[in-house]
Amino acid sequence: MDRFDPRSKLVWTLAGIVAIFLTSTVSGQIAIPVVMVLMMRLSSLRLLQVLRKLRFLAVLLPFTFLVHVVFSTTMVSAVLQRSLPSFTWSELWVPVAFTLRLGNLFVLMAFVVRWIPAVEFLDGIYLILKPLQRLKFPVDDFFQVIFIAVRFFPLLREEYRNLDEGWKTFVPTRPHSIRERLAQLRQRLIPLMIFSFRKAEILADAMTIRGYGSGGARTYYTQLKYGSADFRFAAAGFILLLLTIWMNSR
Repeated sequence: MDRFDPRSKLVWTLAGIVAIFLTSTVSGQIAIPVVMVLMMRLSSLRLLQVLRKLRFLAVLLPFTFLVHVVFSTTMVSAVLQRSLPSFTWSELWVPVAFTLRLGNLFVLMAFVVRWIPAVEFLDGIYLILKPLQRLKFPVDDFFQVIFIAVRFFPLLREEYRNLDEGWKTFVPTRPHSIRERLAQLRQRLIPLMIFSFRKAEILADAMTIRGYGSGGARTYYTQLKYGSADFRFAAAGFILLLLTIWMNSR
């Protein structure tokens, strides 16, 4: 499934998001991750590789469930009245449904990040919005900023890692209080900002030399070709989207 055009993958992503928020049954919310696991297998992705990015967000799920149990059920009123709380399935459904939706959304986003590379994802959205140029919307300039940011953040992360390793070499002591950590972070951010400004100046000079903004036609690093297989794949996702909306509107 990796060979399909990113625009077709975006249709399936939209169908998945709509299905997550419109499905109102427990069986439906359980079936959504089953479908996503099947798509992971077809895309040669391992479930652990996708879920590895969610190990920090997974802490939010039980916390979210507990918060909803406390504030959307009769627990608070029962505690205030000093009586035993009596739960019913209708009361518990609200926190269960919200937690399932949130978990499915996390899994879907983690899958989409591994399924659609960042540059292809932006290229797909750009080509979808490109007809807005007829309405005088600056699509090229808008996405040029996004493309630069996507490619620029990894450079900043690598530079911050180098600064952190260099700082640990000369100052081996670890900060203990929050104030010391903030001071250490400030000492790393100042050279990082200088590095980013220098890179921005080099990038601006390079764009000027290459004639950016002169009104010429834009060139592409990769050419996206929309074939018949991509059309059938997108049509299947669009049909799934319509079926999801129709079944939940009955």
